[in-house]
Amino acid sequence: VLRSNVKHGDVVLIHSAASAVGQAALHLAVRLGARCVFATAGTEDKRRWLSLRYGALYPDVFAADAVGNSRNTSEYEKTISAALATRGLSAVNVILSSLSGVLNLSTGFKLLAPSGHFVDIAKRDMLDNNPMPMAGLLKNITYSSCQLDLLADANPRAACKVLESVV
Repeated sequence: VLRSNVKHGDVVLIHSAASAVGQAALHLAVRLGARCVFATAGTEDKRRWLSLRYGALYPDVFAADAVGNSRNTSEYEKTISAALATRGLSAVNVILSSLSGVLNLSTGFKLLAPSGHFVDIAKRDMLDNNPMPMAGLLKNITYSSCQLDLLADANPRAACKVLESVV
């Protein structure tokens, strides 16, 4: 939340939104005044559940008609892009990603607005020392890695502050 800088009126994309972290992020985005929240999930059952649950809970904010497939990059790019266009929007301002792979980064960078924020909570690419597609940064976006477990080890007080902001 602190790294994403979600503000009133922002458009947010949360990958793996059916996870506990994803659901917490969804609630926080709405609480912080997001204009529209898009989501992805890995299975049809999870996508349906998100649409029903959060479409009913946040009908004016959650894009229940456009929950993308997080396991298929080109599919979620098409789903989110089409839903943005339908709503008269051109891009998202913030992405919270737990997905790995250079293709996911590239796709995320395409969906991000200039000066947008990409917050990565996945570790796989870092552990594998995978390359990062630098061209996406030409849009003046901010890329942040957020590893709460590492923060807790290095600075427990800061980790507590982050957790307190969620509660």
